[in-house]
This record gives sequence, C-alpha cells and structure tokens, in this order.
Amino acid sequence: MKCNEILKYISDYVDGALSPKLNKQIEAHLNECFSCRAIADTLKFALGLCQELEVIRTPVSVHESLHKMLKQEWDLLRVPISLEQPRIMATEIVGKGNKMVIKIEVPGIKKSDINITGSADAIEIIAFRERPKGTYYINELLYGKLEKRFDLPLTIDVSKIKIKVVDGMLEITTIVKK
Repeated sequence: MKCNEILKYISDYVDGALSPKLNKQIEAHLNECFSCRAIADTLKFALGLCQELEVIRTPVSVHESLHKMLKQEWDLLRVPISLEQPRIMATEIVGKGNKMVIKIEVPGIKKSDINITGSADAIEIIAFRERPKGTYYINELLYGKLEKRFDLPLTIDVSKIKIKVVDGMLEITTIVKK
C-alpha cells in the first residue's frame, strides 16, 4: 500500500474496523513508513484521550475532524522528519535459482556512502545523503541517515556477496546456502 491509500483507511484501522487482510497490509506499511506511523499513533492518542473522558464512542464529527486535520497536515507538511531520524529505503528481494537478489532504492547516494553488514540470515544497510544548502519550498527527498535492517527469508553465503549501485538502485547479489 502507498501512503495516500493508508489515509483512506486510517480511521477505520485505529477503530479496529478493518478486515484482517487489510489490517495486515496497513500494519506492514506502518512498520516501514515513519510518517504514516506518526499519523496513526497521533490519531490513536487523540481518540484515547476522548475515551478517557468517559465518552463511550467518539462522536463521528470529532472522528471526521481529526481525520481531516491529519490529512491536511500530511498534504501540506508531509510530516517533516529531522536529519537525525533514521529513514527507510524501499526494498525488493527476489530468488533467482540458487541466487538471492536484493534491490534497495538509494537515489543520489554513492556506493562509497553505503555501509552493508550482514550474517547468513540478516542484512543491515546504512547510508547517508547530505542535504544541499539552500531554501527549500518543497522537500520530499530523503536526506540524512537512511537505514534498513531485515531478516532474510533464506540462508546466504556471506562470502559470495556482490554489490553494485546503478541508477539509484543498490543491488546485492549472493548465493543461497542449501
């Protein structure tokens, strides 16, 4: 799911009124997207406060008002994140015969600015992209510390890892152990 799709369902997600399948998709996105997680957590907190005030059910008008306010903030500000906050990178893992190919978006980042550590069953990628000086009127690009850590679905041979960066895509290729 994408961020704009999440916003359509965020109120129902917080209320627990979604199907298990849709709920699982949203959870997966929220685990990867700091901005959407911040919106969901803010809405949960606000609704929790209403419930603590002994309001059995949050009035629909309050619910809609909170949702509208959060959507406006998201559209205008894109939930700004400081340079110190770790950011995540979109990832794809594909099995090709006895190989595993991991692709990670790293736009504008040189190979020399990427640090990869790993074991037979996990990989961690940390990269840094410095923000150029200037006045920003719109800023939706990733700057600062970017990181991704995940457990691999199969065991790999760490000694056989090959790395390349082409057109903003980090590609890690390795051999799967049998």
